[in-house]
Amino acid sequence: MSVTLEISQDIQDIYTQLAQEQDMSKESLMQMALAEYAHDLAIALQGRSEYDKAQDWDTLKAELRL
Repeated sequence: MSVTLEISQDIQDIYTQLAQEQDMSKESLMQMALAEYAHDLAIALQGRSEYDKAQDWDTLKAELRL
């Protein structure tokens, strides 16, 4: 599966600076941030109704433009 994100230039600049400080690529840092966001979302969804989970998944897909 492929995901395309539209990220503002300000946010890209922050990731570029952080990547340089961490001695890693901007893309790797952004992938880590997205994975952490997905993990946090999965934890937040535990224990909620199936309807709520579906609604949140639809929202996430819209945000990520899947």
